[in-house]
Amino acid sequence: MRRGLAAVLAIGALLGVPALSRAACHPVEVTDNTPSGIAGCYHWGRGDASQYTEAGWGAAMNFCTWTFRAKHGCGSVAVTYHRLTVEVPVIDFCDCYQRPGPNGERLRIIDLQGDVVRALGLPRWNVTPVEVWPVGALPDTALRP
Repeated sequence: MRRGLAAVLAIGALLGVPALSRAACHPVEVTDNTPSGIAGCYHWGRGDASQYTEAGWGAAMNFCTWTFRAKHGCGSVAVTYHRLTVEVPVIDFCDCYQRPGPNGERLRIIDLQGDVVRALGLPRWNVTPVEVWPVGALPDTALRP
């Protein structure tokens, strides 16, 4: 199963497939930290990134809930901006939208800490288009149909 997913992701990257998503989304309580009420979503490929701290080398994605991170860890992702790619550990949850948000938010799939933003040369504190792909295999539970 892991090899099959890795092959699909690699082929998608080579062919320029705009995005591949996992349908692991589930409803969560709507709070200030989760205004969309959705968590557990995987979104790979093209999307927007934003900066969420001044310093640090990490990322936040929607699938990296507290429960998931405590049980399995959230792995690492490769983030590409203008042909420059860095590997970043996913260490936090973000309420990144799978679709444009209710207040005009764009398709945001990842939040990056400040050191990652600087390493990629992204404009600081802006929403910027990037590509995001998993590095290695995600935990088996992430591959459930």
